[in-house]
Amino acid sequence: MKPETIARVAKRYSKPVVIQRSKPGAHDEHGRWKEAPTEEISIDAVVQPARGKELQRLPEGRRTSESIKVYTTTPLFSAEVEDQNQPDILVWQGKKYQIETIDNWEEYGDYYKALALKVGT
Repeated sequence: MKPETIARVAKRYSKPVVIQRSKPGAHDEHGRWKEAPTEEISIDAVVQPARGKELQRLPEGRRTSESIKVYTTTPLFSAEVEDQNQPDILVWQGKKYQIETIDNWEEYGDYYKALALKVGT
């Protein structure tokens, strides 16, 4: 399927889902570490089960976790050590999924495709 087609489908069939986004923490005036509050953002996305071929992009030990793929026109974030970014957490069907990888198709259809792994029990 062409990227432009995927973008149209993602816009047409998307449903609201919640993203939990954490900002980097900081030290207060006494030098104590303070976590930044988590914000909840509602985005429109298409969520589907991830397939075996897609899971090959993940480290070997993580491929057995429950996983989903997400198509959205909203930028998503995975963990970045340099910028101290925490990964976005997507809440879908009452479960939380951590964004692991993101494909930016902004240039070819203005959408993002992400793989997310279930966190918690």
